[in-house]
Amino acid sequence: MNIQIAAASEQQSSVAEEISANLVRVCDISNNTSLQAEQARKDTESLAEISSNLTQLIKQSGVDTGQLLDLSSAKAAHLNWKTKLRSYLDGKSSLKEEQAVSHHHCEFGKWYYSDGLKKFGNIAALKEVEKPHEELHSLIREIIQAKQAGDVQKAEEKYRLVSEYSNTIVELLDKTESAANTAVE
Repeated sequence: MNIQIAAASEQQSSVAEEISANLVRVCDISNNTSLQAEQARKDTESLAEISSNLTQLIKQSGVDTGQLLDLSSAKAAHLNWKTKLRSYLDGKSSLKEEQAVSHHHCEFGKWYYSDGLKKFGNIAALKEVEKPHEELHSLIREIIQAKQAGDVQKAEEKYRLVSEYSNTIVELLDKTESAANTAVE
């Protein structure tokens, strides 16, 4: 009987060591994945900033950027907010409710209500952007309020909706771009 107990104990010890080794591997993989996700976030922020700076330089140079750059800049301005919000939720940056300015005063909104509607106001897809864009700003304010109130779970749940609005806005901008390019040809 003692031999059986010793064998079972040895087997349990071996299994425990294997479980421990597997947990260490899982932890290492998790840490690596986290580091890669952080690097991807930083790269996305950097690309958005470069795109924004490049657009500003081109505009300042007085070169006619044409329709394609206008719409690309509009998409970049919109996607930059999504990146800022993710960074805020991850604790990598700060946002205040007043930064979730109205849909008229954000970078995309400024473009939309000036050059956007002037140049592409005859395209139905662009007009359809207004409602989801306005709702997106309302959602961003709710996310900031939830996080400031300490309700991180609610903030994350609402953040998942951001992608839906964002995808809708980008799809409509793509349709606008396609219609504008067709009209030029």
